Amino acid sequence: MDIKIRRASVTDAEEVNKCLKLAFKEYERETCYNAAKGALSEDVSKTRADIENQIFLVAECAGKIIGSLRVKIEEHDGYLSRFSVLPEYHKYGTGRL
Repeated sequence: MDIKIRRASVTDAEEVNKCLKLAFKEYERETCYNAAKGALSEDVSKTRADIENQIFLVAECAGKIIGSLRVKIEEHDGYLSRFSVLPEYHKYGTGRL
């Protein structure tokens, strides 16, 4: 499986948002963890704004976005958020790339 990581562009916002919701819906179902609510209620305009204003990476396989990750740098610290991978692409090492 050939998975590539690249920076997201605003044209990816709709596909990223769909991917995010599918991934977090599965996460919430498996864990009963309510923290996923923010990701599940995120609209495309918020996704687009984050792509424009943050380091925002996507994982692609055969031209399809299969995951995403947001990175925020504050002074000497880095924060990862909304790390998501489509459920059908779990166990392929996407999160390790």
